Amino acid sequence: MGEAIHGATIRRIPAVNDLINVFHDDRSGFYIVFNDFVIVSEHLLNHIHEIIME
Repeated sequence: MGEAIHGATIRRIPAVNDLINVFHDDRSGFYIVFNDFVIVSEHLLNHIHEIIME
């Protein structure tokens, strides 16, 4: 059972890396999109944290 979970995790990591590589490409538009994606993610996490702490 542990091998199945570990195998699924190993397969998922390259998919996430590929997604990040698409956004982190050094082409002009993709780098801007990646930065916006990071900023939106940080704001979303901060908002969720504020809701939880209320």
